[in-house]
Amino acid sequence: MKVVVKKPQSWFLGLYELAIGGAFIAFVGLWGIPFLEDRLNMSAEAAATALIFAWMGFGIGSPVIGWLSDKVNRRCLPLTISALMGVFSSLGLIYLSNLNTAILFVLLFFFGLSASGQALVFAIVRENNHITTTGAANGFNNMAVVLGGVIYLPFIGKFLDIEWTGHVRNGIRVYGVSEYHMALIILPVSFMIAAAVSTFLIRETYCRPLDK
Repeated sequence: MKVVVKKPQSWFLGLYELAIGGAFIAFVGLWGIPFLEDRLNMSAEAAATALIFAWMGFGIGSPVIGWLSDKVNRRCLPLTISALMGVFSSLGLIYLSNLNTAILFVLLFFFGLSASGQALVFAIVRENNHITTTGAANGFNNMAVVLGGVIYLPFIGKFLDIEWTGHVRNGIRVYGVSEYHMALIILPVSFMIAAAVSTFLIRETYCRPLDK
């Protein structure tokens, strides 16, 4: 672990994972359902069902991005494209004025696809580390994904509390669309950060181990 944490690439890859994973987990794991309830007047059940499209995108995209990465013999370019996809899909989900159910499902699917960049990072971790430290490096990287959820879930809640207008239903705080517009800006911003990290900071391995 000492060897791993001393490598700048470990932190850059971890930052990418934290930004992508935190944004994805925060939306599909918690805040997406109440947001869609208020945004489109959906029931909690309908909102939860809609989020399945995000999980479908993530499930399909994770192996596909690895296959494409091997085909083009690049790691960083797919990461950047994935992150930029997250920027535009999250902006559409949050701010698109004429959002309907069909467009919602498409945006959620692409939002899930954008999060599949997480899977490719594990290949880069292997290629950036000696075989004797791969386990520790992947553990460090996996911690960054989980840490994203730990940070983002309450952070968005705190932001909503700051913007809260005092509306209460059945003793529970209710946030309006305008409050969500302010709090969920963290999603596209996070994907922008991930795109910058993959473009300028993560070292391209060209799909081969740099440290054997």
